[in-house]
Amino acid sequence: MEDGTYSAATVAFVKWLQTNGTSVSDKIDLVDMRDQGAGRGVGTMHQSATNDGDKTDISQQSRERT
Repeated sequence: MEDGTYSAATVAFVKWLQTNGTSVSDKIDLVDMRDQGAGRGVGTMHQSATNDGDKTDISQQSRERT
């Protein structure tokens, strides 16, 4: 599956979860882990170590296979 289609399917899945009563924390993100031989994974969002406290990124160490 090409990246655009894969990303669109991920967005559609999250919207489906939300419309069916599931709350999805803004502290997590579904990430593409195909380059690691997996499908999608959950990545936690955390504050960056920079002085810009508003910046967030996905921690590679916290990704889990789904």
